[in-house]
Amino acid sequence: MKLLLILLSVMTLTIQDKRSVTADGTWPYDFEVSYYNTGNKGSVTAKDTATLTLSHLDGIAIEKVEVYVRSNKDAGSGMFTVTANEEVVATKSGTYKEWFGAYNNTDFQALSLLEKPIGSVDALGIQLVGSVNSIHIEKYVITWGAQTPKTVTFMQSYRVYTTLTEESANKGVRLPQLPDTAHWHFVGWTLTQVWEVTEQPEVYLANAIFHPEEDCTLWALYGSFPETAPTCMTEIESGAYMYVNRDLNIVLADVPDGGTMAYAPLDASNDQLYYYVDFVSPDTAYIAHAFSLTPIGYVGNELTVAASPWLVYHEGEETLFYMIYENKPYILWLNIWHSHEYFYAGLLQTEPGPSPMALMTAPMSCGQPTYTCHPDTEDVEQVSAPSRTYSVPFGPFELIINNGKKELRIR
Repeated sequence: MKLLLILLSVMTLTIQDKRSVTADGTWPYDFEVSYYNTGNKGSVTAKDTATLTLSHLDGIAIEKVEVYVRSNKDAGSGMFTVTANEEVVATKSGTYKEWFGAYNNTDFQALSLLEKPIGSVDALGIQLVGSVNSIHIEKYVITWGAQTPKTVTFMQSYRVYTTLTEESANKGVRLPQLPDTAHWHFVGWTLTQVWEVTEQPEVYLANAIFHPEEDCTLWALYGSFPETAPTCMTEIESGAYMYVNRDLNIVLADVPDGGTMAYAPLDASNDQLYYYVDFVSPDTAYIAHAFSLTPIGYVGNELTVAASPWLVYHEGEETLFYMIYENKPYILWLNIWHSHEYFYAGLLQTEPGPSPMALMTAPMSCGQPTYTCHPDTEDVEQVSAPSRTYSVPFGPFELIINNGKKELRIR
């Protein structure tokens, strides 16, 4: 990962007693720290654990983590574990002698715990579990830097469509929506420039929040798709569906981020656009992103990653999801206009009723799609599906294609 640091700072956390440390140096504004040793102050014996936890770090980049330690006269060992955002990023185990070449019960020496810098850190944990008496900790020294906002260049074929820079580091940018061309359907944005392929590269959907790790370029991806015959659900039945606005040919996309979701052009061949809908009754359902199994729910009147019960309005081919907040109904709607800036998918306060919303199953197809980042250079020849049966992994499901006809099965 490329870390763009504007200035390195140092914070020192010196142990005062078994439950507290003092902080010196420079730290993020809302930073919080806690320390607890099951033993005595900074001394860790074979039965003890010392844990330092830092939170509200505002997505900083951490260059170094050093802990100042000494041993007993002729023994002392244990294991350090470093976590960032609750994920293990480094471990160091062994004896003090292995770390420094000899035991030392007089002088504290700096033990470096990171092999490489780590970026976008909101929470940091440093834990020592003792194995042989004793390791003694004096202080922790953390060298860090604030990350700079990243810039994304958006390419539409061979020209720059626009560039967007994060308002602040790690905030991300909202991906633009492009229109279809005369012969090609806009799919989304990709880090991989392609000319003519039948396998879809990794796509970031328009209207979603994209979090770049460094300055980068995204290419507009277009698809050409064979004739399809999509089918709307008419009888209540649990399964994998696209949540579709049939008037606009757009579908729910991605997972909740910042209280909203994205929508995308209807593309029945894109397995990332399907959601598993579990109808626990004709008027109540739970929704999860079918490929990642991420639950789609709400807190208050905002979307979030949670298993929440959705109320169901169903009539004929129409299916509409909604919830009640402060005694008012909010429907799950695909194209809500935000402050004259952009459209997004989210919760719209209005009564459920007749609408173009529907649940659409995986349609039958007569061939494979073709993808390109350069739809204006030349027509790309369609590639027909082979006359045989094959399967495509699809999250917890399996997509069976038999002479172009698709069937979704649980794996």
